[in-house]
Amino acid sequence: MAEGNPRTFWKTAGALGIVTAVITLTGTIVVALINKPSTPSAQSTSSSAEPPASVTSGSAAPPSSTAAAPLWSGHLNLESYVNFDVLPPVNGGGQLSQATDGSFRLSGNGAIWESPNPPTKQECIDRIAGYSVTKFQADIGKQLCYKARSGRIVHIKFTELVQPGNVLDTPLWGTEITIWSS
Repeated sequence: MAEGNPRTFWKTAGALGIVTAVITLTGTIVVALINKPSTPSAQSTSSSAEPPASVTSGSAAPPSSTAAAPLWSGHLNLESYVNFDVLPPVNGGGQLSQATDGSFRLSGNGAIWESPNPPTKQECIDRIAGYSVTKFQADIGKQLCYKARSGRIVHIKFTELVQPGNVLDTPLWGTEITIWSS
């Protein structure tokens, strides 16, 4: 093999380019898989520099004689396919699906809440009945009334963007949630 042979140079450069592309693609896929829990109950074990996949805090509301008392109220890092039929709510296994652009498909089961004050259960029911939408674009400060598959009424306030979405994953939103019985 002669030194300075242009064919050898181009073969080597082409091979290195292919190897670099494969390593980059593999790394991107591995990072996406590590950052996305495989089951709804999976807990993140990453360092504190990365946000957890889902953090739920809050508690079931104390028993009350009024039908409008919440079943649960608290914080959830909301991602996609949220299940409000379990308490506390969890990401995965539910019906509130989110696209990678941060929009939620509501199928007419949700309505935007525009008042700065949180709604009551009845206000959410009335809002959904009169102003339901099929799609909701999440953003900090926006609020949503939603009717879960079980009939439970849910109020969601989007408080922070914990982790932006990308082409492989949906955004992770910090939310304050209240859930009422059906």
